[in-house]
Amino acid sequence: MPRGENVKKVIKIIFGILVTAVILYYSIQALGLVDFRTIRSININWFYIFFAVVAFVGSNLAKGAMYTFGIAKGISFFDAVRFNSVGNALNMVLPFKAGDGLKLSLFPKEYSVSQRGVLFGLSMALDCISIIFFAILALLFSDFTKDIIGYNLDLKALIIVSSIVIFLLGFGGIVIGMRFEKTKQQILDLLKGDIKHALMYNMLSWFLLYVSKVFSLLALDYFTLIPSIKDALLVTVTTNVALVIPAAPGGIGLFEFACVIALTQSNLNVAEATTAGIVIHIIQYIGLVPMGIYYYFKGLKRKNA
Repeated sequence: MPRGENVKKVIKIIFGILVTAVILYYSIQALGLVDFRTIRSININWFYIFFAVVAFVGSNLAKGAMYTFGIAKGISFFDAVRFNSVGNALNMVLPFKAGDGLKLSLFPKEYSVSQRGVLFGLSMALDCISIIFFAILALLFSDFTKDIIGYNLDLKALIIVSSIVIFLLGFGGIVIGMRFEKTKQQILDLLKGDIKHALMYNMLSWFLLYVSKVFSLLALDYFTLIPSIKDALLVTVTTNVALVIPAAPGGIGLFEFACVIALTQSNLNVAEATTAGIVIHIIQYIGLVPMGIYYYFKGLKRKNA
């Protein structure tokens, strides 16, 4: 890739980070619920923050393993982690999930456009299985003490309806793909592969994402172990359901609102829940953006070697 194009991409990434920072600041001010001075005044356990970041990074590594040791054994582990982490990092700094498009462009060249689309679609279907699994756990073990803040809506019913919608979206693409001879054969070939290991690594990715949220909550002085384990289930489900909507960079605003919906069920007030949401979101930025930058430039260095 020409040097000029690399410089342009770096500028876009930096610009995206700046835009994200501005959107985050004004989103918080608009909510009127908390500011960063509140976060600074909280007793944060940095030991737990460290493990929250490590677990979040591990979640993205496991997602790469899902390709290499599961549905796309022709893709090296480095390449799989690279297109996944770079794409997700760009999703954190650019709106409308623009990073998903870059994921497809970073696939190895020997994969055709249709093969990339099929792999990406199957990955989404596996994600749907995992999120529905966590939704079931949340329905069984999380506390549901009140309606959604400001709305006369039952959160349990909303999770069930959202799970059905996610299932239809995740597997709808596969059903449509089966109607075309070219993609049908590609889907059948993938399904003959190591789907069991692909699902295992996908579940591991989601479990580590959940563990990251447990540690994130434990890092705040108003959470203890058992409430954190239960509340993190609901946070994992509500935030990922909210992030299905392609909106602001990193789902800013939607992510925090989803955290408020989940955490106010455990008798936190809105300000405390919003602060917890911001801390969790910042941890994801700390874990993902540097990882994406590292793998992007490491990949360029390998190509130019």
